[in-house]
Amino acid sequence: SSDVCSSDLEKIADEDRKAVHRLAAVLLENLYSQGGTEYIEELIYHLEKSNQDEKIIDYCIENAEKMKLLKNRSDAIKNLTKAVSIMDYSWNPVKNIKLIMDLASLHEQEGNIDLAINYYLSLQKYDENTKLYKYIIDSLIKVAEVYLSKNSIDESVHYIEEIEALLGKVDYVCGMLKCKSILASVYDIRQEYGKVQAICRSCIEACIGEYEELKIIFYNHMGLAYLRCGRAQEAIGRA
Repeated sequence: SSDVCSSDLEKIADEDRKAVHRLAAVLLENLYSQGGTEYIEELIYHLEKSNQDEKIIDYCIENAEKMKLLKNRSDAIKNLTKAVSIMDYSWNPVKNIKLIMDLASLHEQEGNIDLAINYYLSLQKYDENTKLYKYIIDSLIKVAEVYLSKNSIDESVHYIEEIEALLGKVDYVCGMLKCKSILASVYDIRQEYGKVQAICRSCIEACIGEYEELKIIFYNHMGLAYLRCGRAQEAIGRA
């Protein structure tokens, strides 16, 4: 029975500690909200000790935004990494996805390409929810672009095919146009200029209304294709 007593006392002590940390967090939140930004690390510590994970994530995101404004990508990454590490995938999925995309983008900017790709691809765990397909398509577009920039054409094509499979299930014109632009670059590298021109013609027709400004991307692709196959006069006309 002494073991039971000891265990009960530990539980009470643990609850008391959490209550103290919860109180400290409330006080620090008040100071933080009044402009005491220097308290952010201490605030997050007390939130952690009182198991307030959702609040930690919100403050980490907020702190990361401030770090980005200060051009401090390293500390922005630290904050978002902490947030992702305690994130529950059953919480607000759109918020989670935006958080992961943001972290992946920061890693990409820092040159941590493999880490960035892993974060982008981690969004595929949401592929059972068709309402989230647009976000998954956006993440796969990023992956295809990264591989294209590394001249890893086969990998880029693999993810283009995955994107096209998802585009067959959802109406997402912007995603389709971005995907086709990457595919045009792939065909350009493979010197399949006829295919570049065919993509550009169909996409220019699709660039209406809010997508009008994307026409320039396909005019540029087409101009390059004409130049590369020695039709300079037509390229000038497309420029």
